[in-house]
Amino acid sequence: MFRVLVADDSSADKEMIGGLLAEGGEIEVSYVGDGKEALHHLEQATVDLVITDLVMPDLSGLELVSEVRERFPLVPVIICTAKGSEESAVEALQHGAASYVPKRALASDLLDTVDTVLSSAAQQQCRSEAMEAMASCTTSWQLKNDRRLFTPLISYLQESLGNLGLLDNADRTRVGVALEEALVNAAEHGNLDLDSKLRATDRRAYLELAEERRSLEPFKDRRVHLQALLSRDEAVFVVRDEGSGFDPSSLPDPTDPENLLRVSGRGVLIMRTFMDELRYNDSGNEVTMVKRAPAREGGST
Repeated sequence: MFRVLVADDSSADKEMIGGLLAEGGEIEVSYVGDGKEALHHLEQATVDLVITDLVMPDLSGLELVSEVRERFPLVPVIICTAKGSEESAVEALQHGAASYVPKRALASDLLDTVDTVLSSAAQQQCRSEAMEAMASCTTSWQLKNDRRLFTPLISYLQESLGNLGLLDNADRTRVGVALEEALVNAAEHGNLDLDSKLRATDRRAYLELAEERRSLEPFKDRRVHLQALLSRDEAVFVVRDEGSGFDPSSLPDPTDPENLLRVSGRGVLIMRTFMDELRYNDSGNEVTMVKRAPAREGGST
């Protein structure tokens, strides 16, 4: 049973979020009305995930993200964004939030986002210490178009990052979320040629079409290629699909507040925010993401 804390001063929004989380039957939900109450709850109880509004009295969602990152680094935070809070949402991601969901897309996106973040965080907290002597690692995979394969792979990569001492727990969770976005984009939008607009309007139809195409030509034989080059200085991830690609210059600027609430740009925003460098090849079927070790003061570790 996962324990999720919802911080929002709107009773209607808390009721909606709680109702969606209760659908799976594996989440215990607690509610508070602002950031200060959330911090007090975190001091008193064990919490696996915080979901917070951005605009709240006393302590805002942005301030809550910073406080949780500093005081409870193993607890990821998902922010819920409403129209008008776009710039603050980007800032919250930059300050440590694990992901975000537009309030208008709660019904279609909340459960998937919660599953991704909880899985990434749980795997990170349970990582093995057996390989902490690792100095570098280069690995590659050819994956079927199945989301279920991505979680154990990301867990392995997070463990490798921990062994190398490259990133702290919060950043390893964020890298896991960014990798999940890249792999899902490659599998579903690249190899299976699924339209994100369908997912936004009819999630069930989107999932049914994905399942159908996994067994049809030419989709079923396409693979997601992942190469990871890890060292104590940086992590480089290259994700490539075998689809027809797209024109990378056609992507809307995901950091533009006007585009933040667009469902189609959400994955790119997360990848750009959580990684230090992101670039596509000319054909748009390969993305390279780089995460570097933070600067060490005075050269100390």
